[in-house]
Amino acid sequence: MALPMPGGRLSSSDPEAGVSAVDEVTVLVTGFGPFRDEFPVNPSFLIANSLPPILNAIAGSPVSVRILIHPHPVRVAYKDVRELVPRLLGSKDANFDIVLHIGMASGRDYYSIESQGHRDGYDKNADVDEKTPPADDGATFWPDCDPVLKPSFDFDGLWRKWQSNLLGMAAFDQLMVDVDARPSEDPGHYLCDFIYYSSLAWYFRKGPDGRDGERPVMFLHVPADSSPVDIERGRGVAVGLIRALADNWSVRKRGSGSAGLLKG
Repeated sequence: MALPMPGGRLSSSDPEAGVSAVDEVTVLVTGFGPFRDEFPVNPSFLIANSLPPILNAIAGSPVSVRILIHPHPVRVAYKDVRELVPRLLGSKDANFDIVLHIGMASGRDYYSIESQGHRDGYDKNADVDEKTPPADDGATFWPDCDPVLKPSFDFDGLWRKWQSNLLGMAAFDQLMVDVDARPSEDPGHYLCDFIYYSSLAWYFRKGPDGRDGERPVMFLHVPADSSPVDIERGRGVAVGLIRALADNWSVRKRGSGSAGLLKG
């Protein structure tokens, strides 16, 4: 898959290259496909597919964002995810700065960003092919990676900025009023957790310094509802999060965000 968009660029207006502000960030977004008979439509891909290609800088979010949407819903299958992640992230055309995976949480009626992904514990939940990885799959496939990995964003700062963005939207969009959005430490030990950890582990292995390397990955869980109103609301929630991710990433690149990093 060709991903020819440019990655984050440093502003040429700042003569000090080491502390330059980023004026553009590129975000890759994925969503999942149907989940068995109960959920023939997965809102995560509909939300991802509804996102605009560009978010221009605005007051309070000074970084413009290019959004790349993976053109196909990700199959809810362990084998497919395991093959897809390195192909997406390792492509010679994979010129993006941040990865945002979106998935559906059937038991939640709120939106949530996940603070961590898990290597193990997928042997009890069968995918759409009625298959599960063996109990020792994680330790066998990722023996060099920690059982729990966290993104390299300042998660608390990201959470606060996301909330601020949503409140700002609610001021002029009735659809965004009273949106329930929360942080979470439980991505579910299923395909959502699996793709999240797979991407975190890919960056973990890529970084020369392992635990202290960049892992610019985030996971957004959305409710199962897939009406047009729900998709439009989910779109707003995702836009608010993407702006927060871009701002958070930009702060890191300016060198002032390292103190708040989460380490896996």
